[in-house]
Amino acid sequence: MVNKIKILSIIFFLVLPLIMAPFELSAHGLFVSAIMLWMLELIPLPITALLIPVGASWLQLLTPSTAFAQFGNQILFLFLGSFLLAQALEKHHLDKRIAYWLLSKPYISRSPEYTILVLALLSWVLSMWISNTATTAMMIPLCLGISRSLSPTWSELDKKNLEKRLLFASAFAASIGGMATPVGSPPNLLAMEFLNQKGFSISFFQWMTWGVPLSFVMLIVLIALLKWKFPIKATQTKGIYQSYSKQLHDLGRMSRTEIFIVLTFLGTVLLWILPDLLQLLSIKNQISSRLPMGAVALLGAAMLFILPHEEKTILDWEDSKAIDWGTILIFGGGLCLGKILDSSGLASQIGTALFSPNLSHLSIGIICIFLGIIVSEFSSNTAATTLLVPIIIAQFGSTNAIIALTVATAFGASFGFMLPVSTPPNAIIFGTGKIPLREMIKTGSMFDILGGVLVALFLLGIYPLLGAI
Repeated sequence: MVNKIKILSIIFFLVLPLIMAPFELSAHGLFVSAIMLWMLELIPLPITALLIPVGASWLQLLTPSTAFAQFGNQILFLFLGSFLLAQALEKHHLDKRIAYWLLSKPYISRSPEYTILVLALLSWVLSMWISNTATTAMMIPLCLGISRSLSPTWSELDKKNLEKRLLFASAFAASIGGMATPVGSPPNLLAMEFLNQKGFSISFFQWMTWGVPLSFVMLIVLIALLKWKFPIKATQTKGIYQSYSKQLHDLGRMSRTEIFIVLTFLGTVLLWILPDLLQLLSIKNQISSRLPMGAVALLGAAMLFILPHEEKTILDWEDSKAIDWGTILIFGGGLCLGKILDSSGLASQIGTALFSPNLSHLSIGIICIFLGIIVSEFSSNTAATTLLVPIIIAQFGSTNAIIALTVATAFGASFGFMLPVSTPPNAIIFGTGKIPLREMIKTGSMFDILGGVLVALFLLGIYPLLGAI
C-alpha cells in the first residue's frame, strides 16, 4: 500500500506542470513539483535535480541550452575540486593524523571541558573544507573511543552526558563550520552565484570575513548550551591521550604524500583568498578574472592526479567515484530552478505575496532566516536556499540590502539541528543509538532558536557596512 501511494505521488508531481500548462502556470507547477519531490525525497534528490532542466525544456520555460548550461556553471566545478581535495585527505588518513595529534596532547585530557572543546573545534575547522558528513563520520569513532577510555570511577550519568556532549558537539559543529567558507556548504555557493547573476559579487575572502566570526560565535554558544544541558561532575579524563598517542605512533611519520597534500591544499586556499589580500595592499591583479574560484579548485585537484604516491599518484580516477556527485547534480538543479523562478517572474510574484511593503528590510530578513531554518529541518539545505534566495533577490535585487538579506538567508538554510532527517550529521549521531529522539529535538530546537537570533544580529550588524541603512 505504501509503495502504491509513493508511486502515485511521484506520478502526480511529475505530471503537475503539464496539468497547469494550459493555464499558463507551467513555472508554478514545475516549481511546486521540484520542491515537493526534494522535501519528500520520493525519488533520489539528484534525479529530481536532473528532471528540472528536462521539464524546463519541455515546457519551454527555458531554451535547452540555457536550462542545461546551469550544470556547467563554474561553481559546480568549485565543488568538484574541493571534493577531490577532501578525498585526498581521507584516502591518505591525513584527517585522522590531525585528530590523533591533537588528542595525544596531555593538556587535552586535563578535563572533560578541554576534551569537548578540542573535538568541537576540530570538527568546526575540518567542515570548513570537507563535507559535514565526512567530518562527522570521522569524529564519531573518536567520540565513542574517548567515552570507552574513561575511568571506571565515573558515574553512569556522567558517562552518558559526556557521550552526548561529544556527539552533539561534533555533529552540530560540523554543520555550523560549513557556514564559514564558500566551499563549506551548498547554500553558500548558491547564494553567491544567485547574487553574481544579478551583478553582486562576493569573493571567497569576503564571505569568510562574515562566516568565520558568526560560526565561531555559534560554536561558543553551542559549547555553553551543551555544558548547561548535560552537566558533568567528574573532572578527570586521564588515559585519553595515551590511547591516541599510540594510534598516532601507529600511523608512523608524516609521509611525502601527506606533505604534498598539505602543500596542495594550502596553495589552493591561498589562491582563493589572494586577490582580496592583494587588493587590501592596493596591488592591482587579474588573478580572480584569470583564475576564478572554480578554476583554482580544479587546478588544485589536478595536482593530486599528478603528484606521486609510491608507484601511482596521490589520487587515481577510481577515487573520483567516491566523491559526492549527487550534491553536484542537486546544485545544478538548484541553479536551473532559480533561473526558472527569475525568468518566469514567479520569484517576484511569490515575494510580493509573502512580504508586505510596510515591512522593514530587517523584519523581512528575520522572517527569511527562520523560514530557512524551518524548511531545512524537513528538506535539504540546498532546497531551502533554492526556494528562498531567488524570491528575495527578485523582490529586493535593486537595493543595497540584497547582499545582507541573501547571505543571512543562506546562513539560516544551513541550520537543521532538530531532527535526524534534517542533516547527515544528525542522522549519523542518531544512528549510534546514544542520542534519544526526544533529546535531539529538545537540544536541536534550542540551538535553532539561538542560532537564528545570532544570524539576525549579524544581519543588523552588517547592514551599515553595506550602506543598506
